[in-house]
Amino acid sequence: MRSSLALSFTEPDMRRLQAALPWQQRQPGYAVRWLDIAEARRVEPRISDETLGATLIEGGAAGLDEESTPAARDEIGAALLKILPAMADARVAQQTACLRPVASDGLLVLGGVPGLDQVYVATGGGRKGILYGRAMGHAMADLVIGRRTRVALDAFAPGRFA
Repeated sequence: MRSSLALSFTEPDMRRLQAALPWQQRQPGYAVRWLDIAEARRVEPRISDETLGATLIEGGAAGLDEESTPAARDEIGAALLKILPAMADARVAQQTACLRPVASDGLLVLGGVPGLDQVYVATGGGRKGILYGRAMGHAMADLVIGRRTRVALDAFAPGRFA
């Protein structure tokens, strides 16, 4: 079972995280609860002194239905067309249902694939992938065009699994 903490450092952060709890608690396969700072420190002693509280999310694969359905496809397609109406004539080539990618060590996987020239990987964000996407995209763009990345990526190198 995977756990994560979403920390709040300001009153608005705290209100936003607490407001999301009812929806999060209805998600199958997850246990979600609010922790005050003392409880959060029992989970992770290294938490910053500025932290006001945290949402603890535990779970992951439990309850995942890996069967794709026409209803799910249609729901996603309708949302897509609101954003990109030009896709109205597009055909679905393949439909899958799957877990969000997370590496065995819990870190992102960013960088060139050892032994393969000009092949790069950017994955491992799990359910936070949409939050990390922009930074991951900038890092990959820098790598692909041969520019120095803005942050060190050594800890995220795909070769660490070789």
